[in-house]
Amino acid sequence: MLSAVQFVSAQWIGLENAQHILGLNRSDLFSGNILQLFTYPFIHGDGMHLALNAIALLILGSKVEHIIPKRTFKQLGAYAVIAGGVLFLLLSPSSQTLVGASPVCFALLLMLVTLSPDSRFLPVFLTGKTLGIGIMMIHVVLAAVHPDLPTGPLAESGRWLAESFPDLFKTSHACHLGGALVGWIYGVYLLRPRITLETLRKQRASREDLKRN
Repeated sequence: MLSAVQFVSAQWIGLENAQHILGLNRSDLFSGNILQLFTYPFIHGDGMHLALNAIALLILGSKVEHIIPKRTFKQLGAYAVIAGGVLFLLLSPSSQTLVGASPVCFALLLMLVTLSPDSRFLPVFLTGKTLGIGIMMIHVVLAAVHPDLPTGPLAESGRWLAESFPDLFKTSHACHLGGALVGWIYGVYLLRPRITLETLRKQRASREDLKRN
């Protein structure tokens, strides 16, 4: 579907126009184009951007959809898109336009490592827990030091990084962080202790013992 939207949009109105219409931009959103908060994942910067996200969605999605219910899978994607868009609006320069399904990819990744905290993931050979913490911390730091934000010393650090790595801030780390947070929170929620009939029986027996004593 992502490829179809990208191809049709590029052929019909041109890729740059499609990015402007479907991509998320603060000025357009605040002018009333609320749909941009939901359409930006369907358009990408270029073919490489599209291919990387499509591959990530295919690999991660095929693993996660066998673990969680289909309804939960759809909710995860929707929440990741919204959270990624909101954090982008809060922590990115006003001139920047957001495109791509990256927040969904990061939500799937964090969901996977949260549900399998002791598994080791290739090619880094880190446990799910360690990998998840590392991804979150990296994006927290990179989102905070964006060189175009009015954050004083943090922005200065970002400008120093940008000089060494010119492409580092061309992607929205705030958006990635939003998707990752959704995957982590949803994973923790799914692992919460469940109330079973056996648990209720034990609690009832405990209360009855207290009354007798």
